[in-house]
Amino acid sequence: MTPAEREQAEALVTAYAMGALDPAEAARAQALLDDSPELQRVFEEAIDAAALLAAVVSDVEPPPGLRDRILEAVRREQTDTG
Repeated sequence: MTPAEREQAEALVTAYAMGALDPAEAARAQALLDDSPELQRVFEEAIDAAALLAAVVSDVEPPPGLRDRILEAVRREQTDTG
């Protein structure tokens, strides 16, 4: 595996650990994990990091009206470009 391929594989298994992949990407990441103890360590470190973040980051309530402002901005953009 070239250094660039390794970097891509590490990014993929890290995203897999975070639950950020679609089913096809997740299957590819799992296949990489099945074949590489080194990538399994990267995966486990990402799982640990995610757990640590979850433990130290508190939930933040979005400001009132944020959803409505976002939806209105999307509507305006669709009107302007559509």
